[in-house]
Amino acid sequence: MPTLRALSLILLAPLAAGCPGPAAVIGDPDTSSVSCDRIHGATGIVMLSDEGNDWHHPDVAPSDTLSTTTVAGPMADGTWLAVENGRVYASTNGGCDWDTTGGSIPNTGDWQFVVSGAYAYAFDRAGSATANSQDGLSWASGDSSEPFLGVPAADAAIAGRLRGVQARGVVTSEDFGTTWTPSGAPPPAPPNGAAMYPGDLETAVISHSGGVAITRNGGSTWEEIGAELIEDGFVPQAIAFATTDPNTIWTAGAEGEFVMIYRTVDGGTSWNDVATSKSLDLEADAGLWPVPGKPNELLSAWASSEDNYGMNIYHIIAGDQIHTSYSGAYFHVNDIAVTEDGSWLIATDGIP
Repeated sequence: MPTLRALSLILLAPLAAGCPGPAAVIGDPDTSSVSCDRIHGATGIVMLSDEGNDWHHPDVAPSDTLSTTTVAGPMADGTWLAVENGRVYASTNGGCDWDTTGGSIPNTGDWQFVVSGAYAYAFDRAGSATANSQDGLSWASGDSSEPFLGVPAADAAIAGRLRGVQARGVVTSEDFGTTWTPSGAPPPAPPNGAAMYPGDLETAVISHSGGVAITRNGGSTWEEIGAELIEDGFVPQAIAFATTDPNTIWTAGAEGEFVMIYRTVDGGTSWNDVATSKSLDLEADAGLWPVPGKPNELLSAWASSEDNYGMNIYHIIAGDQIHTSYSGAYFHVNDIAVTEDGSWLIATDGIP
């Protein structure tokens, strides 16, 4: 099984005249080199590594460095999407090349995408704006009234039906995100993080200061499943379902001077720690990205305690911690997506 240590090139391509492209990191864990088409049109920061150990980057003016907040796909026609400062970029070759044919959405801040069939949905993490598109080109805006916790999920069987979690509980949209209605009871405690299970919109989970709670009926009732997690002072923050198993749940947070990642494979009856780090601190929220179709694999990233810019990325396989430190690369990881060929697309803030 290839691991993150096989990553050989990280490419940040900020927007430049005559050479458009999002500030996305493109890496291929299956090869020890990156083909020319993966760096075609690249400008800005180019970082090379010796299996992830040595990093180099040229000087780049801060004005040339933009932030890519999310990357997602593929849509039904194979298109991948990324957003940067309201500009939507599209890739039709698995993330190798990007152009600006994706149109634009309101430049309100920190967008994230959900792709389902022929539709793409956008949600602003910092606010309550939503948007949807059937072709990735033209976008219709909506308003959810409150920010979302985690990424909402789209109903694969019913176009325009969405569910997400807010502080008030589970909310549902039947009109492509234009309006949202609470569909259940409030969570048992103020959530630190939340996740919808993508295969069943009745199932959602939240992390909170007292543990983890799950709903299996669209938010009508909640069940506490993580009381044992807090016995040693662990505070759950980020949380995520495996993409193909609602009983496999990952959560990350702080436990004293440690950063911990726990996993349950039985719906919360028992939990095991699968990653521990003493040298890092949650100066930025830990991100959790389950690998599609592989319930035993997870990608995670969080900020280094030694500086505000460096990030560490962890690749966890069946509970075995495998990681490469990127703290010398000076970028924040905002989002990670895994392509059909196993490549990783990482949306970042590039900092020269």
